Amino acid sequence: MHIGGFAMSIFYLFFSCNDSVLYKQPVYEPNIIVLEEDLRFDNKSIFENPHQNYINIINSGNDTLTVEVSIDSEYVICNDTFYLEPDEHKEVLINFLPETESMYNTYIDILSNDPDTPHIVIPVDANGVAPVIDVYSDRYLFDNIKLGCSDEEKLYIGNSGSLDLEIYDILQYSSLPEDISSDLNVANNGVLPWTVEPGNYYEIDIEYTPSDFQDDQSIIMINSNDPVNPSAEVSHDGTSNRGDTISDSFIQSGIPSVDILFVIDDSGSMGPFQSELELNIHDFLSVLFSMSVDYNLSFITTTTHIPVGQIIDSSMADPLMESEMQLNSIGIGGSGVEKGMEKSYLSLSDSNFLGYGSGFLRNHAALSIIYVSDEDDSSPQNVSFYENYFKSLKAMPSMVSAYSIIGDPPSGCSVGQRSADFGESYYDLSLLLGGGYYSICNSNWGTQMQNLAWNLIYSGNFELSENNPIESTILVYNNGVLQTDWTYDSNSNSITFGANSTPIEGDNVVIEYSVYESCE
Repeated sequence: MHIGGFAMSIFYLFFSCNDSVLYKQPVYEPNIIVLEEDLRFDNKSIFENPHQNYINIINSGNDTLTVEVSIDSEYVICNDTFYLEPDEHKEVLINFLPETESMYNTYIDILSNDPDTPHIVIPVDANGVAPVIDVYSDRYLFDNIKLGCSDEEKLYIGNSGSLDLEIYDILQYSSLPEDISSDLNVANNGVLPWTVEPGNYYEIDIEYTPSDFQDDQSIIMINSNDPVNPSAEVSHDGTSNRGDTISDSFIQSGIPSVDILFVIDDSGSMGPFQSELELNIHDFLSVLFSMSVDYNLSFITTTTHIPVGQIIDSSMADPLMESEMQLNSIGIGGSGVEKGMEKSYLSLSDSNFLGYGSGFLRNHAALSIIYVSDEDDSSPQNVSFYENYFKSLKAMPSMVSAYSIIGDPPSGCSVGQRSADFGESYYDLSLLLGGGYYSICNSNWGTQMQNLAWNLIYSGNFELSENNPIESTILVYNNGVLQTDWTYDSNSNSITFGANSTPIEGDNVVIEYSVYESCE
C-alpha cells in the first residue's frame, strides 16, 4: 500500500506539471503593415486637380486595428480614421492639389494601436507644374525727361513655369494727360491673346513723352492663366524737366495813328444791329478823342467795297455827326450773301477806294478792320488768303488787327426778337490778326464799343523773344498780376490778350516761358 501509495503520488505530480505547459493562455493584438515606403506625385498639372494616389494598410494581427491617417499640408490631403479586422486591408486615398509650379514635400502620419509600431511616417514627394508669369521692366522711373522729348524702355512678359502661359489681356491705366504710353508691338507679337511657352518671353514698348510738369504714373495690368498671379501689375513713373525760364518784359504804349475800317452787314436782318452801332458810335469815338489819337475812319458794307461816304478823320469839325450820318445811310437793302472779307480786301487793294494813295491807308499808321454782321462770311477766298494779304500791307504784321462784332461761338446768339448766327470766318480772321470778337447780341453796346476803341489804341499782341515755347509753361502777368484771358499764336509766336483784357499805356507785361530744347 505504502509503495503503491507512493507510486501513485509520483504519478499525480508528474502529470499535473505537464498539464501547465500544454495549455498556455493565448495573446490577442493587432499588427499593422504598410506596403508603401514612400509616395510620389511627379509633374502634376495644376489644371487637372486633384491628383490621386494610394497607400495600402493591412492588419496581420489577431485583434482589431485602429488607424488614423493625417497629413500636415494644405496641398497633399488625407484625413481618415478607420478600423481593420484581422487579415483585412484598406487602400487609403491621398489627394494632391498643387497651387503653382513648386515642390510640395511632406509626410503621412499613420497612428495605430499596434503595440509594436504605433507611429509610421511615409515621406511624400510631390511637384506641381503650372504657367508662372514673370514681368520685368528695364526701367520703372523715367526721370528728368525734357518736355517735347521721349524716352522708351522695354517691358518683358516671360513664363518661368513648365506649362504654356496664356496672356488674355493687357490694360493700361495712366494719369492724365496720358504721357506714358505702351505699344504691344503687334507686328512681332501678334494680336492678343498670346501664348508664351515655358522659358520664353514677349516684349512690349513703354514710352514717356511729358507734355507738362506734372509727375506722371502708369499701371499696366496683365491678365493671364497664372493661377497665383492672374492679374500681374507693373507701374512706371515719369518726371519732366522744365529747363531754363525765359522772361520777356514789355511796357505798353499807345498807337498814335490808326486807320479804322468798319465793314457793316447791310442785309435785311441787320436793322436793329445797325441801330445799336449808330447809337453807340459816340462811345467808340470818345475814347479816340480823349487819347488824341490820329485816326482815319471809313465805312463800307458786305455788299460793296465803295466807301459809304468821305473819310472821317481827327481834323474834322464834327466827326461824330458825320459818322452817325454815314451809318444811318447804309440801310438793309444789300445782298443776303455777305462777303465782308472780300469787300475789305477789294477796297484796301485799290487806290481808287481805300488802298494806298487814297488818303485812307497811311504807311505810318496801324490798320484795324472791324466786321459787324449777324451771319457768317461767304467770301470766295479762304481766311488765310485775307490774313496774309492784310499783313502784307504793313512792314510789321503787328500793325494790322481785326475785330468782329458777331454772333457768339459756337452756335450764335439771340436777344429779344433778334438773333445772329456764329460768324466763324470773321472770328477766325480776328484771332489770326491779333484781335478779338464782341457779341452782336450784347445789351450794353456802349461799354463794348469803348473796349473796342481801347484795344485799337493799345496793342494786345506781344511777340516772344525766343521761338518754340512750351505752351504749357507760358505764364502772363500784367503789373504783377497773373492773367488768364490770352491766347498763344504759333504762327506769329506771340501772346494776344483778350478783347477785354488788353493792357493800357504804362502797364508792365511780363511773359515767362520755357522753350523746347534738343533731345540729344
